[in-house]
Amino acid sequence: MPTRARKRLCFDLFAVVLALTLFFSLTACKITGSHVAPPNTALSVHFIDVGQGDCALIETQGHYMLIDGGERGSEAAVIKYLKRLKVQRLDYVVATHPHSDHIGGLAYGVLEEFPVGTIIAPK
Repeated sequence: MPTRARKRLCFDLFAVVLALTLFFSLTACKITGSHVAPPNTALSVHFIDVGQGDCALIETQGHYMLIDGGERGSEAAVIKYLKRLKVQRLDYVVATHPHSDHIGGLAYGVLEEFPVGTIIAPK
């Protein structure tokens, strides 16, 4: 694997781990008043097929975090997937970095279709 691809993979994995940690901390704070998730917490991670690009949904206890949204044009697939899961609100949306294959679908549809609690994005 080329060095650049390896660095990119490490960055993406770090971003997902950071997002999961943040999600559990913030969700636990709102639900229990502590920084530790309650025992027996169900967690689902969905990797949504958006073709070129990334899109993942983290779900726990009726709370949802969407990480990236694929390329512009993939918003219909993301919206359809979320509606099939009966998602009505996204607690967090994370844009890992400003490349079109990560935020295009967010900017051109997903953010307009669902109410969002917090958006986390780089400067």
